Amino acid sequence: KAKAEEIKAAEEADAAATAEANTFKTTHATILGKTTETVTSSDLPAITAALTAYEELSDAAKAKLVDGEKSLLDALKAKAEEIKAAEEADAAATAEANTFKTTHATILGKTTETVTSSDLPAITAALAAYEELSDAAKAKLVDGEKSLLDALKAKAEEIKAAEEADAAATAEANTFKTTHATILGKTTETVTSSDLPAITAALAAYEELSDAAKAKLVDGEKSLLDALKAKAEEPQYIMGDVNGDGKITAQDLTMLTNRILGTTSPAFVEAAADINGDGKITAQDLPLLTNLILK
Repeated sequence: KAKAEEIKAAEEADAAATAEANTFKTTHATILGKTTETVTSSDLPAITAALTAYEELSDAAKAKLVDGEKSLLDALKAKAEEIKAAEEADAAATAEANTFKTTHATILGKTTETVTSSDLPAITAALAAYEELSDAAKAKLVDGEKSLLDALKAKAEEIKAAEEADAAATAEANTFKTTHATILGKTTETVTSSDLPAITAALAAYEELSDAAKAKLVDGEKSLLDALKAKAEEPQYIMGDVNGDGKITAQDLTMLTNRILGTTSPAFVEAAADINGDGKITAQDLPLLTNLILK
């Protein structure tokens, strides 16, 4: 009797353990049907609940779980937590990348056709911010943001250099015009031989200008200076003043008469003697000179 009762108690205990184990497996069948290949981070609550329930099982019930349920749950938990950590890291990287794109949206909306030198501070700031991004966040920038910023920087610096060169050329040209304003204000009607030093100085200064500065002189400064020089270098004389003494007198008539007759004085001014402008010095110029003397 004692033995039979002992056996019966053992059988009842075993049946209870089997029932407890089966209840556990039924209750957590879904999660126990997962593998490390199919588990997801969203399974973590179910895994946690199953592990908690496992810890509450009797030792006899645990012993009935012969298919490695506990080891499976531990592996599923590790994998799900690994997946969750990766998802959280990915979400953080996405958020970091999105913040970068939002913060620098204006400059990232530029192209090498629309960028200007004034965009350089924004480009520099964006590139500095890019370098501070995590590698994961950089990997999320799949629209070539870094390449675009590099291209924009190169173009903006090129534009800035051109602008600075243009400004320097403008300043150089303006300095030339200011320095030589007086002679540049002359015309071929107002220039005199006494202006030759100023003309020469201006022409020398012009030759020393950079090509860019010369291109800024769009009002014909060089042509004007050349014309002024030619005019100022023309011989200065008074028509009829053939002896060049600055007056028209009978002495001029005598010198012209002698010239026509074949005697030429060293002081004779050829241009002043061709009074009728026919390119020759003849007796026809004599009456015209006489009229000039009588005026």
